[in-house]
Amino acid sequence: MDIGEMIPADDSVRLLSAVLERMNYSKLNAAYSRLGRIERAPKRLFKISVYGYMNGIYSSRKLEQACQRDVNFMYLLGREKAPDHATQAYLLTVPSLRPMPTATALSGKNQRKPMRKRCRPN
Repeated sequence: MDIGEMIPADDSVRLLSAVLERMNYSKLNAAYSRLGRIERAPKRLFKISVYGYMNGIYSSRKLEQACQRDVNFMYLLGREKAPDHATQAYLLTVPSLRPMPTATALSGKNQRKPMRKRCRPN
């Protein structure tokens, strides 16, 4: 039985997969190719990371577990074996793949103000 048959046509995982298929992965592939042997397809690692984040899964170990048990994650992996947690965690350790800072971080709104000098009593 094909895993795709088990997922409804209007499921969010299908929409996510379709949207992510249209993205340009040249920078992602280039970053992985510089690192030597590619164990897993970087595009699939990215897909399961995004789907995991959408569902509140941020731990690489929990993503590994979800890839072994959840049909939606299996759908995103295609026929590939579930990646090891270390492989999944490596996606975020590549400097060129780290998330960009948010607009709030760039604007400095959340930065701490310098402390004023306190007047000491004489």
